[in-house]
Amino acid sequence: KTKLVGTVLIDRIVGVTTLCIISLIALVVGIYVGYMFPGYLWLIFILLNLGCLAFFVLSYLVDFEKFIGKYKKLEKIAQIAGLLRKTKMSDLLWVFLICFISEPIWMTTTWLIALVFGLNLGLLEVLIFVPIISLVLTLPISVAGFGARETLFIYFFSQLGLPVDKILAVSTFNGIVGITV
Repeated sequence: KTKLVGTVLIDRIVGVTTLCIISLIALVVGIYVGYMFPGYLWLIFILLNLGCLAFFVLSYLVDFEKFIGKYKKLEKIAQIAGLLRKTKMSDLLWVFLICFISEPIWMTTTWLIALVFGLNLGLLEVLIFVPIISLVLTLPISVAGFGARETLFIYFFSQLGLPVDKILAVSTFNGIVGITV
């Protein structure tokens, strides 16, 4: 059970790390293309990426099983923390690469949904705004992202002069597809 939980946890950590990196890249590309973002996003995304880097460095440098394992009640947590350290770096890099390729592919579904709803939305805009929206939606601020997703879609995509009703339709359908998958 511990290895199963640890494996899922490592998968989530690598996925969130990948999303942090992709979001920072999207922010840089978006600013280069000329889109406006709140200034605090730079700080948040840079701190998130530094935090992810620090997490991985500490996970490989510090033997948490040795420090936490002494305490009987924390023994399972120590075993889970030890799984990351025992994972081969090449395996982690493969998982990271798979995530780095699959995240943008998954985001293109938003573009396809926009086409179905007749929303004139370019693929570049989707690849700039959706990673940022997805990263914000990892916060536990709503149930399955509903409400927060729609607000973020309207905030970012209305800058493009797109109709709000179609943005809402795309956002809601995107959420339903995400839950269904």
